[in-house]
Amino acid sequence: MNINIIYGYRKWAMILFTFFILGKSVNSALAQDDKPLRLYLDIVCYQNEMGIDLKATVRARIGENRKIMPVKGLSMDFFTFSDSLELPLGTVQSNEEGVTKLTIDNYSNLGWDEEKGYQFKVLFIGSDKFRKASKSISIRKAVININFVEIDSIKMISAEAIEIDPHNLEQRPLEGEAVSFY
Repeated sequence: MNINIIYGYRKWAMILFTFFILGKSVNSALAQDDKPLRLYLDIVCYQNEMGIDLKATVRARIGENRKIMPVKGLSMDFFTFSDSLELPLGTVQSNEEGVTKLTIDNYSNLGWDEEKGYQFKVLFIGSDKFRKASKSISIRKAVININFVEIDSIKMISAEAIEIDPHNLEQRPLEGEAVSFY
């Protein structure tokens, strides 16, 4: 009889323990849904004829399967900055691909740092659904001259990369930079 009583207590203890663990995991899963989601933010820069295009992409783990997906409708703030200043450039809403694009027509009012070049930042201030996020990038103005040469029936492509100093428009060759041909 004592063995049956002990077995009965163990059985009920295991059942209660199982319900306790299930309750904790359900509460944990529900609590995760209440927290703002983490954003994955990227920024790239493209040089055009007159200025530059800043492009930021925003994604998050959303949906039932928590797959990383683009986020539409978020206000992304763009800034230029240096050690001594931070200037807003504009605010753009992310589209259905999670992309925001801001075109800057000239370099005259942009933050410049001798070591890092032009610096840009994209910022999402946060919301009830998504956490705050920011990403920055540094660039320098450059020109790449490409020449096509044929020597002894061997066709070659040569490239010369030149950095342009924004203050005096002095041009100096870039050394040690990777150039890819497609």
